[in-house]
Amino acid sequence: MEKMRATVFHGVNDIRVEEVARPRAGVGEAVMRVTLTTICGTDLHLVRDEYPVEPGRIIGHEPVSVILARNQIWVNLRNASGGRNGS
Repeated sequence: MEKMRATVFHGVNDIRVEEVARPRAGVGEAVMRVTLTTICGTDLHLVRDEYPVEPGRIIGHEPVSVILARNQIWVNLRNASGGRNGS
C-alpha cells in the first residue's frame, strides 16, 4: 500500500504529521500531491476546540498541489471543456 504524509487532528493542541494510506481516485475525483500548504482560521479553531472535529481526521484545505492520478471521467471533462479544468 502506498503511503503519504498528512496532518492528523488528535485533540486540542495536538496535531501531528503522520504516514497514512494514500487514497485512490474514485469517479470524478483526483489524488493530489501537496507541494505547499498553509494554515487558515479554521485550523486555528480546530486546535483551540472552537470547532468540533473527531480525533483521527486528516485536516488542511489550503494546498498547492500536483495531480497524481485522476479517474477516467476527468479525461472526458477535459475533452468536453477544451482542456480548461486545470490539466
